[in-house]
Formats: sequence, structure tokens, C-alpha cells
Amino acid sequence: MKKYSIKKERVREIFKYFNNLNVLIIGDVMIDSYLWGKVSRISPEAPVPIVAVGKKERRLGGAANVALNIQALGANPILCSVVGVDYEGQAFQDLLKAQKLSQKGILKSRDRITTVKTRIKVYKKEGYQYANFNVPYYLNKGSDTNVKIENALTYNLVNGKIEKTKLGTDGIFVEKINQNYAQKKITMPNVKEGCVIEYEYSTKSNNVGSLLDWRFQNAVPVNYSEFATAIPEYFDFKISQKGFFPIDILSSKEGRNINYTDPNRIQTGNSVSYQNQNMSFTETIAKYSSRDLPAIKEEPFVNNMDNYIVGIEHELSSISYPQSPVKYFSNNWESVVKTIYEYDSFGAELNKSGYFEEDVKMLLANLKTPSEIIAGLLNHVKNTVKWNNNAGYGCNEG
Repeated sequence: MKKYSIKKERVREIFKYFNNLNVLIIGDVMIDSYLWGKVSRISPEAPVPIVAVGKKERRLGGAANVALNIQALGANPILCSVVGVDYEGQAFQDLLKAQKLSQKGILKSRDRITTVKTRIKVYKKEGYQYANFNVPYYLNKGSDTNVKIENALTYNLVNGKIEKTKLGTDGIFVEKINQNYAQKKITMPNVKEGCVIEYEYSTKSNNVGSLLDWRFQNAVPVNYSEFATAIPEYFDFKISQKGFFPIDILSSKEGRNINYTDPNRIQTGNSVSYQNQNMSFTETIAKYSSRDLPAIKEEPFVNNMDNYIVGIEHELSSISYPQSPVKYFSNNWESVVKTIYEYDSFGAELNKSGYFEEDVKMLLANLKTPSEIIAGLLNHVKNTVKWNNNAGYGCNEG
């Protein structure tokens, strides 16, 4: 093979031309996250080093890392990509700004959904339960919710080599819990002691009133958990925190612009057209995080452990669209009562009469004293009304 050599002067000349170059870079972008720490001990449960995290660092990844290298050579990189309208999308743009890279080619899209990725190491048979996972979602008239589960794999070390087993369609199920909720369930394949389970899921919904309730704590210790929201100014949520460990909160406001097509038709003679509109508004971007959380365990005489799990909830208080009156949902107890009574499963059911009317007539026919009547009605309710495992105040079947 013939060898080629290049003189140092020629190399300097090539790099000199970089200062006059504009380089277009198109591709997927990401944030590379690094944890820095020291190994202080070995886990008593398995021969695995325990790392005490001292620093967490985020860097530009994917096509953005290419742009950073092009900039280091002296050229002007023009990065084109799409990020989500969420905290991570904003964090990516903040990294671009910190590195003095242009954001003009970065598009923000609500169709680019932020994905939740989970990786679990199964040490013992007791960990097999984490091979079963479910994502509940709200069912409502006029709403469209899509739960997507992908990149679900089980890793096993077999004869010194990593063996991957992919989740098949036979391990994915959809189950209707009740008339308000359903859930997508998965059962991971080939789960053994020592395996690693990995899966990703994303949820997309046009139901603005049902933000995900996030639990930072779990039945196993949690090193780090994060939840982020991007809420337009038209929606007011009451935010509630639970648990006994701190939640770190970072919040900022950002101006946004969206273009959309007005659904109202414009008729001009025989032709029909639609007008393009532009909307500007402010968005509140918040990140909630917590770290080093102990496992939450069932306690005797505690009938609702969920009250003690570190978490955060969003309750829709009001909606205020432009040129429309404010619609209140839970601004005060009066509006809460009004909203509940408007539910078909609650207020409409209370207005009905005649439940078990014929049954009650037959029951009371042979009962004389008030004590006998009370006991008879109580036993009738016990034997007739059955719980459907739905914890709520609505009525499913009358």
C-alpha cells in the first residue's frame, strides 16, 4: 500500500479555510448525561460497586456534538433538528446557548414526545415483579390518548456473552380498568436472576386536565427521579407535593409562537380557503427532581401508603383562552362541588329514584321494628352492591 504524507504547512492552510466555511448539519440531537463519583463500598446484596455521585454533567450529543467539533475547527456550524416542547428540549437549547451555537435551525414540535426510559437490574427472584409493568391512562369522550412502548429488552449474560431477548406482541396487553381508565401492560420475557430489564414508554393525550401524577419513590431505593412540565399561560394548575423528602424545583418562563390553520372556512365565490394564524404566548417550564430516596414499604395500621410516597400532582384549576371567559374547575370548594355534580356518573345518578324499589318493598313487608328495618336494609346492600375495585366517587352502572 502506497503511503501518503502531508506537510504541516498544508495542514495549517486547510484549517485556515475553515474560518470561511458554513457547514450545514442535519440529524438527531440528544443530551449526553454523565454521572461522576467514587466507589465507596460494595453492595451487600451482590458484588456490585456502589458509586457515590458527586457531580452530574450534561453535554451536547448526536448531531449537536458534530456541530461542536465543527465549531472547534473554526467553521460556522448550522445545526438543523427537531426537539420536543418540554424541559429536555429547553435544556438542550440552553446547552447550545452556553456553547454559543446558533438555535435558528432548531424546531420545537409537540409531536416529538419526551420518552421515559427505565432500566432495572434484577438481583434476586423477589425482583421478578418488576418484569411486569403497566401504564394507566384516562378515557374520556373527545379525548385521544396513545401509549407507546418500545425498545423493551431483557439482557442476560450467557457463557460470557450478552444475550438480548426482545419483548414481542404477545407480551403487550391493553386492559380496561373501568369506564374512566384503561392501562397498557407488558410482561418482559426471559427474566432471570442477574438480568437487566430495559424499556421505554411515552404517552400522548389531548386531554389537558389529566397531567400525570408522578411518584419519585418506589418499592426499591431510587437514586434519581425527574419530572418536567411545560404549561401554556392559559392553564392554571394547583400543584401538590407529598412525602417527607425534599423535591428540588427549577422553574422559568419562555415565550412561544405557533402557527395553525383556522378551521373556519372562507368562502369566496366557488372557492373555499382557510386562513393561517399565529399565536404568541408564555409557557412555564418546570423541572421537579429528587434523589437518594429509600424504598417505601407497607406499614401496619396504614390504609393508604400513597399519602406518604414522595410525589407531585397537578390539578386543573382554570382555563382562560384568549377572548373567552375564564372557566373554573377547582378554584374553591363551591366550584369543586359544581364540577362534581356536573358529572353524569355523580350528579345525574343522585337525581334518579327508584333504585331497588320493588326489592325494598318485599324486604320491608315482614320487618316491624326500626332495628329490624335498619339491619335488613344493611344486609340487602351488603349482598346486592358489590365493589368493582374502582376507588372513586362516580357510579358506573347506576
